[in-house]
Amino acid sequence: SKAAAALAAERRFIAEERKASAELRASAEAAAAGVSERLLQIEEQAQRLDAERGELAAALQGLTRERNNFAREQREAELALSEAKELMASAERLMEEAREKLRALEAKERDLERERRKKER
Repeated sequence: SKAAAALAAERRFIAEERKASAELRASAEAAAAGVSERLLQIEEQAQRLDAERGELAAALQGLTRERNNFAREQREAELALSEAKELMASAERLMEEAREKLRALEAKERDLERERRKKER
């Protein structure tokens, strides 16, 4: 009877250990499921961040292209302005030459008019 009581106590102990072990296993599985879920969330977030990084990289490329285009257009505008200034200076020289020729022609015309008057007298 002592042996039967010891055997019953041993069976209760084993049953309690199995129950505790099953609870631990269930708890570990729940924790693993939570970790798996969190890993999935982190992976999804990483994919979103990667997509955003791609979009930002594309936007940065676009901005770089625009900045380069602007710099080229600015250089072209500066060159055009420089050429326009040269043309203006050239036009001013031509105008001055034309004024000088006109003054010379007017002087000749006055001289000829004086000569004509002298001859009329």
